[in-house]
Amino acid sequence: MGARVDILEQHAEEAAFLYRRLRRSRRLLDGNARQTRSLLARIDAHVDALTLFAGEVSGVLALPEAATDLGERFVATAVAAAGGEGLAALGGTAFGYEGHVAVRDALLRYATPKGRAVVNGWLAEGGDAARGVGVELLARWGDPRAVKVAMRAVERGSGPLRAAGVCALGRAGETVAAETVSEVMRGCPKDAAWGRRFWTRWCTQRRRWRWRWRASGTGGGSTSGGCCSG
Repeated sequence: MGARVDILEQHAEEAAFLYRRLRRSRRLLDGNARQTRSLLARIDAHVDALTLFAGEVSGVLALPEAATDLGERFVATAVAAAGGEGLAALGGTAFGYEGHVAVRDALLRYATPKGRAVVNGWLAEGGDAARGVGVELLARWGDPRAVKVAMRAVERGSGPLRAAGVCALGRAGETVAAETVSEVMRGCPKDAAWGRRFWTRWCTQRRRWRWRWRASGTGGGSTSGGCCSG
């Protein structure tokens, strides 16, 4: 048993390391396809091993809501998502931008039907952080409710929840007023990474997808396209 725990610890550590590397490569290489595929395949192998022995990883992995390191939170959430258990407590957890991306990425790649059901629960009763993840996931999953839920987040939410709503609308190809983007950025002062990353990804996607800016009667503009891919 001790030998197996040692092996599982190695899987967990390597998966966390590779995910942190993936995040860096996405920022530096802007999503280099070959490197991304290679890193994801290696991460998948480690997560598969941890999921296979999920009953024995309780002492190896931190709980998803307790993990603070970017890679550790991703791995803990990925294993919980793949098994469909252990995600509920994340619904009341506060986490910043990097935590948001780690949880979102894990659920996007590994969520089972049980995991998706938990995300729906977050949208109904979760805290702002978990709801923000849920709002973005609906858009990435192509859920028919995505636009309506994202618009509600923008209209009624605050801070990062609104930012996630705008990102989801961009992902769904909806038009968003330029002044709304600026307002959302100003609403994320407690987590500077939200505003910084939000604007960086917004501009990057605007160039990539040739977003259409149209002057409005008040001097503003609007745009449509993808956003905040992380």
